[in-house]
Amino acid sequence: MKLNHLDKLRAFSRAARFSSSTAATNPLRFEVGVACAAKGEYPRVAVSPRPNEAGEDSFFVVSDLPNNERSVALGVADGVGTWRLRGIDPSSVSRGLMKHAQDHLTIARPPLDLRSTLQTSFDRLMREREVKGGSCTASLLLLDAKARQLTSLNLGDSGFLIHRDGKIPAQSVPQLVAFNTPFQLCLVPPDMKAEETATLVRSQPSEASRRGILLTRVAHPCCCFR
Repeated sequence: MKLNHLDKLRAFSRAARFSSSTAATNPLRFEVGVACAAKGEYPRVAVSPRPNEAGEDSFFVVSDLPNNERSVALGVADGVGTWRLRGIDPSSVSRGLMKHAQDHLTIARPPLDLRSTLQTSFDRLMREREVKGGSCTASLLLLDAKARQLTSLNLGDSGFLIHRDGKIPAQSVPQLVAFNTPFQLCLVPPDMKAEETATLVRSQPSEASRRGILLTRVAHPCCCFR
């Protein structure tokens, strides 16, 4: 799932430039677009989808955060599809995690802490009886219009990149346990045998990588799965 295509970002970047003097005196203004290409039984392509239309994955966007007008919080979670082999919907964890993160950020007061948001969201998800099990990676972004800063929190191989003037000056670094095995948050089904749970990747929100980037001029962060 990608929130935008690189070629579209290049065109968007060229169209949205403004002078550094303007940037120094005014808060940034963010525009957010969403698109996805789901796998399997889900629709292959969706532009401006709802979170439940992103296949095994999910996302959220919160604009105009409390006490921080024009700032934006975003999140994406990539559900692990192999849970389907156990009869578990891979999207249940990704959707639940993003829903709790969105709810938390909608009412949270500054200063916002993305690690606390991820931990709180995961704790709430684990208490939900209707979610039987599953795993997902996660990426949270906070775009602060007044501070002109991007703050990221990434667990696994979900992540972001910054596209500017046809180049990528910054991007997140995937967290991998092994090849094609990213860090992931995991809910273990209560009926799963002990020898099976030993093979699961069970990362914690505290292991997520945090980063802060000053947005000194026009930049268009793109939250994407890789």
